[in-house]
Amino acid sequence: SAFPFSTDNFQASYMFLSVLGDGDPGTLFDTAQDRIVDQLSAIDGVARVEVQGSTADAAEVEIDTNLLANYGLEFGNVISRISSAASDDSYLGRLRDTGETSFVRLNDQVRTVGELAEVYVDNEGNVRLSDVAKIYVGKAIESSVYRAEGKNAIGIEMQRENGVNMISLARKTRERVEEINKTLPPGVKLSVDEDLAKYVEDALSGVARAALFG
Repeated sequence: SAFPFSTDNFQASYMFLSVLGDGDPGTLFDTAQDRIVDQLSAIDGVARVEVQGSTADAAEVEIDTNLLANYGLEFGNVISRISSAASDDSYLGRLRDTGETSFVRLNDQVRTVGELAEVYVDNEGNVRLSDVAKIYVGKAIESSVYRAEGKNAIGIEMQRENGVNMISLARKTRERVEEINKTLPPGVKLSVDEDLAKYVEDALSGVARAALFG
């Protein structure tokens, strides 16, 4: 007996990779973009390499808790004001000796650091953010950061061009992954999470066995 099978039934995605490391997600994202994506994209037959995450324009806000006290303001209320003015997403950072740090995404309402500095943080409209904080231009990571092997990880999705043999392309991609790993910083590794070509090979093997013994 014979079983109909076609690799065209599979979507363009053929492999999922992870960039693992001891560093913070931002560093892993930069490593993926700067040192990995171009090398993977250069593989003949690859249509797209998508890092599962992106950077967003953001401002780093360092709030001086002493100045807050002088104005009789509380940190939580100020963060609420900032988040309301900028977006629903606020990226809260770590406690510093000089105060608190928050990463705030810039959007259509507050597009620049200058506009953010003018946001009023009190109920009366007398105290601006710039009166109680230092504001810097920065980037914030928007991504599905997860843990793998006890480390932070950023996902990469590989997509193939139409008509390209998935099995052959997957083999070339695995070879490239080995080459890339030799160039990455210490503590950072590129690994294969899922190789859909293996399912193709298993299916083809099943067809071959059926043809031989059926």
